[in-house]
Amino acid sequence: MAQTKIITKENILKAGFLIIKEEGDNKLNARNLAKKLSCSTQPIYDSFKNMNVFHEELVNYVRKFYYGFVSENHNNEKSIYMKYIKNYIFFAKEFPNLFKFIFMENPYKETVEEQKFASIIIKKISEAGGYSEDTAFKFFMQSFVFAHGIAVQIVSNYLDWQIDKIYLLLEENFESLKLYYREK
Repeated sequence: MAQTKIITKENILKAGFLIIKEEGDNKLNARNLAKKLSCSTQPIYDSFKNMNVFHEELVNYVRKFYYGFVSENHNNEKSIYMKYIKNYIFFAKEFPNLFKFIFMENPYKETVEEQKFASIIIKKISEAGGYSEDTAFKFFMQSFVFAHGIAVQIVSNYLDWQIDKIYLLLEENFESLKLYYREK
């Protein structure tokens, strides 16, 4: 008797992750998931009420990967803040389809995890620069919007700079903001 192949929720999420990473989210549908898993669409609908529910869980799955990625030290940066900003750009450069999926094409708004992650960075900025929490928040938002603009240009193929040149821009922006807020 042939052994029944079990397709778990985790397997389905991994398959969705790979489809987005390799082909983009426009290729994400039940039929392509089933093909990737070498099964029918039935296990997908057994695990998820519908594709909207699957999509929402997949966004969280990809975000967990993103948080792990930006928490690592890919650029030997000592400052936790600069490490985060540089890794954000590096993530966009290395995984453009995943970046688009969670930051550009995602109908689900900021999560509690994202707010916690940002508040840790803001706290570090406040401590390192001796800034009030409000000033640290402004510092974070100004540099994040700058970095996000660069990342969007990277994933949309508008900008094709070497990562070192981009990191230099980020460092100059960081130093400019430090100077600006020091004088306030």
